[in-house]
Amino acid sequence: MLIRMLFVVLGCFAATAALASENAPQQITVPGVQFSIVRTGGTKTLEGFVFSGGSFTKKVTVSYVGVLVRHGDDDFLFDTGLGSQIKQQYDADMPWWAKPFFKYDSPTTPISALLTADDLKRLRFIVLSHSHWDHASGLSDFPNQDIWVSNAE
Repeated sequence: MLIRMLFVVLGCFAATAALASENAPQQITVPGVQFSIVRTGGTKTLEGFVFSGGSFTKKVTVSYVGVLVRHGDDDFLFDTGLGSQIKQQYDADMPWWAKPFFKYDSPTTPISALLTADDLKRLRFIVLSHSHWDHASGLSDFPNQDIWVSNAE
């Protein structure tokens, strides 16, 4: 059941990620599942750095997001977006040659600050799609949370 729910979430997330243009959670409802796309930051960059076949002359807006998923009592986050320690993480871990291509604009707001106290209490675990900086930076804001990630990551 959880795997099926993840596929539903991923499909809806892929179709609606462009909606996350503000730092307010945007709710989308699927039967039996509710999720909110939560924008933690963003930047403008060339399409070619974002997706295969993208233009290297056209800029697009990129949103760094996490997704709060509600399914019965199993609330969880899918990715965390940019966390409260993003500046320190970025400065320490991003190679100098990559900084012009992979960046974020300030200010950012960590997902832990955008969720309500009730959301944080109900949170059971975090599912990490992959361990790139823009998906996992916020993990440090949830030190006691279980993290689900593939063995490859």
